[in-house]
Amino acid sequence: MQAGLTVAGLMFTALYLLILVGGQGFLDAHAYWATDLAHLYQGAIVGGRDAYLYSPAFAQLIWPLTQLPFPAFAAIWVIAEGAGLPVRVVDQLEHG
Repeated sequence: MQAGLTVAGLMFTALYLLILVGGQGFLDAHAYWATDLAHLYQGAIVGGRDAYLYSPAFAQLIWPLTQLPFPAFAAIWVIAEGAGLPVRVVDQLEHG
């Protein structure tokens, strides 16, 4: 079972990296990073570039991270996403 999860994790990581290298990654992350608290929804169109369509509370929560250069923000975002995956897998294994 553990070997299967390891293989699945490696496959997911490889796919994720291919998406990033292909230029399709970080679209939502860039929208989060580019958020202007004073004008959250100005020019926001569903499917548009850097359209912030989320809660103002979320924008306030991540504001300190948006002060970083985008590559640093993106690295932290990927680490946070990756940290959530094992939690979800364990929960799924325990509760079916």
